[in-house]
Amino acid sequence: TGKRVKADPPKQKTVLSDAELVSLVTTCLADTKTPEVSAAIIFMVQSGAMVSEITRLNSEEVTADLGAAIPQVAIGKSQDVKVKVEQRRRVVPIVFGKEYLRQHLPKAIKHCSTTTESNMSKRISNKMRSATDNKTLSAHCLRHTLKALSDSVDANQSHVAAIGGWSGGSSVISAAMQQYGAAGLSSSKGFKAVHDTSRKILACVLEALEAEHGDNVVRITR
Repeated sequence: TGKRVKADPPKQKTVLSDAELVSLVTTCLADTKTPEVSAAIIFMVQSGAMVSEITRLNSEEVTADLGAAIPQVAIGKSQDVKVKVEQRRRVVPIVFGKEYLRQHLPKAIKHCSTTTESNMSKRISNKMRSATDNKTLSAHCLRHTLKALSDSVDANQSHVAAIGGWSGGSSVISAAMQQYGAAGLSSSKGFKAVHDTSRKILACVLEALEAEHGDNVVRITR
């Protein structure tokens, strides 16, 4: 009889601990030397975005949308922007570091387009490792971390999908809604709910930032 081949166990996905995530975010928000790398990280923590997705963002659009009542960044807003799969088109609520992103995310976008994806990923990974002292981290861990955190707080899965571009997100924020523009989404019930879920997922970061200096956090008045 043929020998049974044992399937490899699924590879353990590395995720950041709460303490590592807090340390990473506070380090990045204070970074004035390599803001193009830190801004990418601040955005990736909240969106699960990949370097390729940052490369294709539009700086002017980003700056405008971060100024909305609910600060946000749209990924793949224009239909001619390539996305890995359709559900990756999404609008991400920004719950911390809004001013830092407004100042520096355009630099990150520009930097991503002038260097290779692997070089940018490497710079992000290096920054993550030096900020946390964890040498096993890489850029992709931020996407896994977002998912793991959302599971740990039992977040609404449709909202999580809408934030990270996993399947199922369009039940909350449809493709048509994504075209509303930032002002329209800021007053939409569905997007407010997704924003609240993002705050719940990233609560460990928000608490640390609020304790440190209460002004860098985006508060939405009810």
